[in-house]
Amino acid sequence: KGMEKGMEKGMEKGMEKGMEKGMEKGMEKGMEKGMEKGMEVGLEKGMEKGMEKGMEKGKLEIAQKMKLNGMASSLILELTGLNI
Repeated sequence: KGMEKGMEKGMEKGMEKGMEKGMEKGMEKGMEKGMEKGMEVGLEKGMEKGMEKGMEKGKLEIAQKMKLNGMASSLILELTGLNI
């Protein structure tokens, strides 16, 4: 009877420890995956924003050159799609 109780207690403790370790590992893996995905999405969004800003800057530079060459503002706005 004492051995049975000892085995029972040992199994309980083992299960407890196993669950604890499993949860810990699961959390670590989850955090890792979450960070990877977050970085990926952040990089993608950053690239998009950078491209948009670059295109806008290019349009402004072209519009300035057009204006310096005597082109009408209304035509520049129409051709570049810029807003006042």
